[in-house]
Amino acid sequence: MTTEQLSRLIETVLSPANFFVGTAGRLRSTYSPSEICAWELFQGHLLAATQTRQTKEFQAWNVYLDQHDASANEPLISLKWNRTDSRLYVVRNILSHTWEIYESRPQVIESRPTQRWLPELVATIPIESESDDRSTLRLMQKAVQLAVLGVSRLPITSPESSLPAFTFGEFSYCPTAGQANPLRALTDPAQMIEQWWAAGESLNFHAQSLVLETVLRAATNEDIPSLARRMLEQWTAHHQSLVDVQHVVYSLFHRLSLSPYTGFVDNWICLLRTWSAADMLGVAAVIDVISYVLRHLVRHLTAYDLNVFHNLGANYPDALLLDAMFGEYIGLAARRPDLFLDETGADHSGGSRIRRRALRQAWLCRTQYDGHLVPDRPTSPGENQRVMPDGLTRVPDEQLVDPRSRRKRLFDGRPTESLVSAAAKAVLNQSLCDLADDRERRELGMAVFLDRPLGVLKPPGETDRTVLLSYPAFSQSIAQTRWDWLRQQPGVTTAFAENDLHASWAAVPRAGFAVSRLGATGRHGVVALEDAFRVAEDFVFLRTTGSSLDELMQQYDFTHLQGAIPDLILRPPGGSRVLFIRTTPTVHDGRLQLTAFCASGQPLFGVVAESGPRRVAPYVEIAGTEYLTNLRIERVWPQAEESARAITGDATGLAIPAKSPVACNGVGQNVSGRLP
Repeated sequence: MTTEQLSRLIETVLSPANFFVGTAGRLRSTYSPSEICAWELFQGHLLAATQTRQTKEFQAWNVYLDQHDASANEPLISLKWNRTDSRLYVVRNILSHTWEIYESRPQVIESRPTQRWLPELVATIPIESESDDRSTLRLMQKAVQLAVLGVSRLPITSPESSLPAFTFGEFSYCPTAGQANPLRALTDPAQMIEQWWAAGESLNFHAQSLVLETVLRAATNEDIPSLARRMLEQWTAHHQSLVDVQHVVYSLFHRLSLSPYTGFVDNWICLLRTWSAADMLGVAAVIDVISYVLRHLVRHLTAYDLNVFHNLGANYPDALLLDAMFGEYIGLAARRPDLFLDETGADHSGGSRIRRRALRQAWLCRTQYDGHLVPDRPTSPGENQRVMPDGLTRVPDEQLVDPRSRRKRLFDGRPTESLVSAAAKAVLNQSLCDLADDRERRELGMAVFLDRPLGVLKPPGETDRTVLLSYPAFSQSIAQTRWDWLRQQPGVTTAFAENDLHASWAAVPRAGFAVSRLGATGRHGVVALEDAFRVAEDFVFLRTTGSSLDELMQQYDFTHLQGAIPDLILRPPGGSRVLFIRTTPTVHDGRLQLTAFCASGQPLFGVVAESGPRRVAPYVEIAGTEYLTNLRIERVWPQAEESARAITGDATGLAIPAKSPVACNGVGQNVSGRLP
């Protein structure tokens, strides 16, 4: 690929038509044929200019977000091309609170607070002579999108989180085709709906969820009803099913980051309220959407509570989302109890029972956090160092590290019981009667934990952008604690007594992998299965979620095992039945092992990888995603061996190669191929 080809591709990627800019900002792009800047990488991190003396020369394409009354000093996003190493680097800059040293008087060095732009390396794209334009374009689009949204759906470190400008609805990026004016950025949420929503050949839920999120962040609450109606009109005009709109909302929820907390949730609630009209999605569909959000949110807060995680509860936007969604949901239950209960009061519909489950779990979780001490606003130590738009003041550092210094209480003046009307109480009591069902009792102890299993060969402190897998897990001790608490609550004991309920946990399935087999040592700065040990020592991981298995299958070629375990490739209706999990602890001897288990808990096959000489792990990073390049099949157990041989012969020892990463998080599809 020539420099001229690369330049044309970058101009396409950075076309103004791919950007949204709020009314307070102005997009500006520049090109520098020779830019010399500080450049040193340490464990995947790009060091600031004050931390290194090394420099490097690039051709640079810079995107600035100017204010109407002032020009930005540093680019928000920069694409830097170095011909020597044939790499294109995507970098972003974050304006942060930091410290600088100065000489206050001769031979006296002091420090003082200041604001400085700090660089973050988002992605690296190898540009080879045989690289084709289409794949390279998609990799660039993906990398720029990650620079805006963050490189992970779980923001723990700064590069994993969104740009503040995106969070506050001032900036977004969505590469599409057929813009009305390719020379100008979009500046109005209504333009996004016309140009980005339900448009383009590669329509998918992820891309549309980004459009939906941008609209909700950029629009005022007063404009949401008209925009919500226009979105559904545009959706049906492109011959899309209204049922798919629900899946777009689910996709939005699963990759949503709410910190810093803005008016986004209020806009989201207003959107759903508008869509509940009979001539739009309808109230039943909106109830199901909120039910989905509440059930998954409670599982998340069971896994990562506000006592141990979220910086000891300093970052609590999930609790605020729970509060907002529960308030809307309990109102719907009071107005339309018929959609939660059948005529006899018994459950003849899975949908009704699931809706009641969401109400019960959200009520229980919100009650748990009534009066919980929190900082003045939700934040984390890292986020608190960022300079935020809208003049948000920093939270005192002591509130982040010491809960005793906090003055604010969650839901102060609005206890959960005050939200439950008499009409909603009938639905809630029926949801408690549902606990006679084993599935409902199990839900009391359910949580979802996350793990980056392929990254455990990395040294501590190194960036980890390997695939993120999620695991539903069950804890009998948590379920028992909640069960005992429920039986002691005034006004609900009658419902238990009438059904003569007993906590017969022996009927609750436990086939899976116990966290106690891994131990308590986790990974600093990275989510790990061992986090479950900090919540309850009896957690058992039950399966791997289908969506995270899909992501794994997109990145690695498991063709050799398709015959051995077809559920791994083609999931049955109702979700994955496979538990594909790391079975070695994070404290390891340079060896990673993952094992797949069937629904009954029997092992099917094992996969291994090992560190190279001097404990160097073989990783390749392309466009913000890291791939482990030496995965191989170690063992196929007898129950899977016969079908495996029928397809591949002896699968033991075969490599599991990574696929070519040309997908763009909703912009295009993965294709077969091999990593360089």
